[in-house]
Amino acid sequence: MATLDEVTQILKVLGAAFPATSISEQTAAVYAVALEDLSAEQLQAATLWLISNHESNWLPAIATIRRAAIEHTGEQLPTVVDAQAEMLDQIHRVGLHGVPQFSHPAIAKAVEAVQWRVLCMSTKPEIVNAQFRKAYETVATRWKSERQSLPADSRAANAFALIANKMKALPKK
Repeated sequence: MATLDEVTQILKVLGAAFPATSISEQTAAVYAVALEDLSAEQLQAATLWLISNHESNWLPAIATIRRAAIEHTGEQLPTVVDAQAEMLDQIHRVGLHGVPQFSHPAIAKAVEAVQWRVLCMSTKPEIVNAQFRKAYETVATRWKSERQSLPADSRAANAFALIANKMKALPKK
């Protein structure tokens, strides 16, 4: 979790890199609340990536920063091909009665959706492989969306109140 000081520092760097945007204290407060669930390392990696790749003079949107933080900090999702290869490998290694181990929870969720027993016992592998691919793509899409969205915990539920309180505390211009 990034501290307010760390998010503020990131915003200063982004403000210098994207000079068309003037970052007000209100904007900083909104960004701080919306980005506080990300680690400082994720924000730094996103900042470096955005400075190199964001083709605008304007400050990237919160959603753009969140997406860059997730996509460029090692929290990568296996491709559908890799996920399927891992699933098939586990079928051969542990079989029906074993307990499969997967490198990513999204693979386990897709296996759960199709059912391990069905995957292991199928006499029509092309059908269950297609079912697995579809399940994995659904899980992967949801996983990416959840990582890029604000957390749905009580802290996020109170985000508007927190922003409002921070904005009330700012001096009027």
